[in-house]
Amino acid sequence: MIEKLSPRTDTGLERVHLKDGEYFFPSEPAIKADSLRTKSLLHRFNHTDPADTDSRLQLMKALLPECGEGVSVTTPFHCSRGYNIRAGKNFYCNFDCVILDLTDVIIGNDVQLGPQVNIYTVSHPVDPGQRSTGIEYVRPVTIGDRVWIGGKSVILPGVKIGSDVVIAAGSVVTRDIPDRVVAGGVPARVLKQIK
Repeated sequence: MIEKLSPRTDTGLERVHLKDGEYFFPSEPAIKADSLRTKSLLHRFNHTDPADTDSRLQLMKALLPECGEGVSVTTPFHCSRGYNIRAGKNFYCNFDCVILDLTDVIIGNDVQLGPQVNIYTVSHPVDPGQRSTGIEYVRPVTIGDRVWIGGKSVILPGVKIGSDVVIAAGSVVTRDIPDRVVAGGVPARVLKQIK
């Protein structure tokens, strides 16, 4: 099935939104054009004077148009698209975070990301023949309300993290995490319940 896919050639798409499990070629003209738009916005955002709060807020809203009130993103920040990130109110993203949002990244209210947290929605086929074609696929990530993700943690494609969760620093989250727990490790596992 993957071998029969061919790159899309349309370049008229303003935004590219991939569906759960959809395969794509990163070299497709529409995807490359969309990526360039985001890189330009990120460059401007990451190089604004921290004291220039008006410009920073404007650029942040252009990058992350689907975020609630009280959102704070510390630079440098990196994302694939920005518009696929939907965060609730009071979302805080510490410095050097990476969100590969080629599909939906849904983040609840009052979520905090420590420094250098990485959230990935994109992956590659395991089969080396398929992988050598350059094809990739996407899986959405969902994070509930009141979640704290410790620094240098990695959230892999398709993961759902419940509400009222703490992810310990340096964790690699490969599976869903239920509500009201502390999870950590490589791979992350539930360490204790939160009462």
